Amino acid sequence: MEHTMLFKLKAGLEPDGIASLHAPDVQEVVYSTTPPEFPGGKAGYWSPETMLLGATVGCFLNTFQVFAQKLKLPYESITCEATGTVDRVDGKFGFTGITLFPKLILSDEAAEQAAAGALDKAHRYCLISNSLSCPVVMEETILTAIAAV
Repeated sequence: MEHTMLFKLKAGLEPDGIASLHAPDVQEVVYSTTPPEFPGGKAGYWSPETMLLGATVGCFLNTFQVFAQKLKLPYESITCEATGTVDRVDGKFGFTGITLFPKLILSDEAAEQAAAGALDKAHRYCLISNSLSCPVVMEETILTAIAAV
C-alpha cells in the first residue's frame, strides 16, 4: 500500500451561514454552521467542533475494529462518547483537549487483557488523533455481557 493518500471534499456557504459539505462517492450532504456557543451560532446543525469530535471518535472506532479483528476479540458491542474543550490560547480559539470514553462489552471476560490492548492500540494509532495538536486521552470502560445487564 502506498503511504500517501489524498482525500477530497467540496463545500459551499449559503447566505444564511450554513455550509454544505459534499464528499465524492457519498450521497448524503452534511450541513454545518457555527455552534450556539459562539455569537450568531445556530442550534440543530453539526458544527465544525462536533464534526471534529465525530471524526476523532469514528477514526478511533474504525481503528479499534482493525485490532479487534486481528486479535479475534470476542465482543458484543462498543460505543464511545467524547468531550472536547475549546479555549482561547495566545489570542486564538482552539481545542485544548479531547477525551474519549469508549465502553466495550465483551462476550468473554477472559478477553479483558486483549480488549484493553486493542483499545490502547486504537488510541495510539488513530490517524485523526495523531493529526491533532491537542492531547487526546482515553477513559475506557470494559464490561462483560453478563455484568452489563
